[in-house]
Amino acid sequence: MTDHKKILVESLRKAIAYGKPASQIARESGVNGAVISKLLNGQQQDLMAGYFFSLINSLPEEIKNEAMIRLGLGNINIDSLVPHLSVSEITQIIGRMNLTQFEVAHILEAIACSLTPNNRQLDRQLTPDA
Repeated sequence: MTDHKKILVESLRKAIAYGKPASQIARESGVNGAVISKLLNGQQQDLMAGYFFSLINSLPEEIKNEAMIRLGLGNINIDSLVPHLSVSEITQIIGRMNLTQFEVAHILEAIACSLTPNNRQLDRQLTPDA
């Protein structure tokens, strides 16, 4: 089950850490600053749905979209999703696809092209000797 309050608090903290003051969030959302403070400090247990979504909608677009996706309410934008995927998650996605050898070759080519000299050096360090 999704912990809506946890997602909201994490999103608020992220927005504040990225430079959007709580006072601005309060102004834009119409939610009293004291309520936001109590949420951040774990002292506010309940929140009306209208306030919840007003707070979410007052966050910077990227943080708002991430929160909506985590809540199961947003559209997944591949460009914002990919940087957050682990190697294991990418491997699972590719493993579930019914790919032709030609498609696999394109994926491998894209991976090879994405390797910068720094990534190649790191890859050599992480690859066990055969």
